[in-house]
Amino acid sequence: MDQTAFVRKVGSSLNRFAWFLGAGASQSVGLPTAVDIIWQLKTRYYCTEENQSVPMQDVQNPAVREKINSFAEARGLPKPGSPEEYSRYFELTFGDDKEAQRIFLRQALADEKVSLAMGYRVLAALMASGVTRAVFGTNFDNVLEKAEASVAGKTLQAYHLEGSSSAVAALNAEEFPLYVKLHGDFRYDKLKNLPADLQTQDAQLGKCLIAAANRFGFVVVGYSGRDDSIMQLFRDACETPNPFPYGLYWLSLKNSAPSPAVTDLMEFAKAKGVTAEVVEIETFDSVLSRLWRQLPSPDPDLNAKVMRAKNRDIAIPLPPLGTKKPFLRLNGLPIVKLPTQCLEVSFPKPKEWNDLRDMANEAEDEIAFTKEEGVYAWGLESTLREAFKGAQAITPFDLSGRIGNLSENLYLLAMLERAISLALKRDKPLLYRTSRGRSYLIADKMAEDQTAFDDLFKIVGKVHGTAAGLFTTPTDRHPDPRQIAWAEAVEISIEERDGRHWLIVLPTVWIWPKHGRRDAAKLLDDLRGKRFNQRANQILSAWLGILLPSVEKNANISLRPFAAGSDAENPEFIVNNRTAYSARLA
Repeated sequence: MDQTAFVRKVGSSLNRFAWFLGAGASQSVGLPTAVDIIWQLKTRYYCTEENQSVPMQDVQNPAVREKINSFAEARGLPKPGSPEEYSRYFELTFGDDKEAQRIFLRQALADEKVSLAMGYRVLAALMASGVTRAVFGTNFDNVLEKAEASVAGKTLQAYHLEGSSSAVAALNAEEFPLYVKLHGDFRYDKLKNLPADLQTQDAQLGKCLIAAANRFGFVVVGYSGRDDSIMQLFRDACETPNPFPYGLYWLSLKNSAPSPAVTDLMEFAKAKGVTAEVVEIETFDSVLSRLWRQLPSPDPDLNAKVMRAKNRDIAIPLPPLGTKKPFLRLNGLPIVKLPTQCLEVSFPKPKEWNDLRDMANEAEDEIAFTKEEGVYAWGLESTLREAFKGAQAITPFDLSGRIGNLSENLYLLAMLERAISLALKRDKPLLYRTSRGRSYLIADKMAEDQTAFDDLFKIVGKVHGTAAGLFTTPTDRHPDPRQIAWAEAVEISIEERDGRHWLIVLPTVWIWPKHGRRDAAKLLDDLRGKRFNQRANQILSAWLGILLPSVEKNANISLRPFAAGSDAENPEFIVNNRTAYSARLA
């Protein structure tokens, strides 16, 4: 299920749902996720055992991570992503010393690190207004309590391992809002972190969750499902007479597949007659923000606290224009005009993202589309009807209000970047590809006419080729080794700076197949190793000559992705061909 369908389904009946929070929900407030904590403990253990010093910022380096993982593998420790990883590293680091655990968690989850983001402000407001009546979670932090105090001016008492027997009584007596911490609170004596702790849940807190699962639907967010005892509670709830009467929705970040434990649970729930859906979301904050906007008449005081982040006019004097050398050339081109119209495609029933992608595949480079409340697209109407079979209507749609504020309408950005990439590619020996949501234009070695690359060829020597003797490493997903090939390419993106939109052109090297990029690390170093200063400037100029051929300097160039069509079908971009630059102050 996609995020829009979820918001439409749940937003109209929020009072029927309880929430289950994992550490991922607290990431936006500045606290570490479970994965972050694992890496802290894993690095700490590695340094102790190997007499090394590894600053935490260095752990972001893939080479450092690989070295630590190799050490762990040699010791027979849990593999990365294993459900046992979290508890095992707590055991290795602290033994059964609960006080040492508390000190570590107190530092990791310190209040001064917390900046209350939109998601927690919304959840606190929903609890304060009586819409959300029960929240469960595995987190040790006190972010939700802090949010409730900040937004509603109320004290939120959490039920945890100390005093757990009161939780069921509070639920039965409808003493809402109810907040239950299944793994304890770092400020108290009892915690659940070690393997022996996590084999079972506290009986009373478990009964409370199961009882709640017979009254409410559940929304799970920020939780990976790595704790078997928690997942067993959900399974036990599915075995009851009235499990999750309004559904079980597991929110998962886009481009991040849920774990097998989650997939198995959802299939188990469906087999028991539960409406169980995995929902792709951008962030905890974004989905809570959208749900808050579905409330018909939110309390004005709470709304002011929730929406406290507002744009303010500020006046910071800019320095005068520089006139002295050195001049620093940038890789951004001013976008003089963005399109303001498109087509909206409506269907008898809402479509999932995957369905739309499958439909659009056959159209290749003839359409660009995105999805939010509706499906918005560019392309000839006849092409869209052919691609989106079963479409009910295709009508013009005014984008002007949304294009003017892209930061609030990020779902449009990918469609814009695809369309402008197709416009830059049109009638040129280039291929359009995407990787991790980014757009690339790649030199096409199969094109008959290669003269467009003459200037680039003079600088880099070869524009595309194969790496003799270099093949991909077989994996479970890609068992057959494939020879690695490469081609000169540019990454295309759109950014907003100081109220203006910029086309960013970043020269790079594309690797085929995509999953072979790691195997091609040395090849990439060899190809890109000397691209500094003058050489980088020459490569950028050569690419701009390919993408925006013009005899005039400082010229505004009109670009359209398709050969024909109205403005709603075939959007117009106007880009100036002179890059931005910076000069030293006088």
